[in-house]
Amino acid sequence: MGPVAWGAAQLSSYAATPLACGSGSSLLPLAIHAIALAAALAGGGLSLRASRAPDAAQPTRSARFVAHLGIAAALLFGLAIVLQGAADLVHSACER
Repeated sequence: MGPVAWGAAQLSSYAATPLACGSGSSLLPLAIHAIALAAALAGGGLSLRASRAPDAAQPTRSARFVAHLGIAAALLFGLAIVLQGAADLVHSACER
């Protein structure tokens, strides 16, 4: 979910740049990045829940590994979304 959220934020922020430049406000790109961050972290939460879920049968090592990989990917792409959102705080929409 993290890579999809990052990609959607990247494309949506790029598409929203003319609107943000015309209005003089950078709230739209920041809102896009906030929603994408929430989606990426939600995916990480689902992976965390899957790694801790008590099953009738003990989860296999590979299932636990994939869950931990999902958590790491969510954190990595969450960091990328935060850093791209931070650029919106530094640069105005017309400078992008």
